[in-house]
Amino acid sequence: MIPFDSFLIDVFWLIGLGILVAWLNAAIPGKHLVEILSVIVLACFWVTGIGLYCEWSAFAWMWKMCGAESGRDWMINSGVLHLDWQNLTTGSHIFFGTLLAAYPLWLYAGLRIGYSIFGRRKD
Repeated sequence: MIPFDSFLIDVFWLIGLGILVAWLNAAIPGKHLVEILSVIVLACFWVTGIGLYCEWSAFAWMWKMCGAESGRDWMINSGVLHLDWQNLTTGSHIFFGTLLAAYPLWLYAGLRIGYSIFGRRKD
């Protein structure tokens, strides 16, 4: 299993999961299905992303499995880039924090795409 969370792939995961949630909304009746699933998705991505970026020891298995030097290395480089993750400036941390804060926008974009394809159930 490869960790699903890194700045390079999260946008695509969140958009895809937004489309999936929209599909479920069209297929399954439920008043708060979209809200509940959206909170769960965002909580999973935020906890994992912050845990990796802050190098929490509970997440060490993830970055080690990927061959990354640390969770921050994995979040920033994802085994693809070769950015200097060890010497980040305050501006860099603000930038990456902004990326994490933007996760609801990517999920919302996926929901909008999904609603345009599947419609939206209004229970």
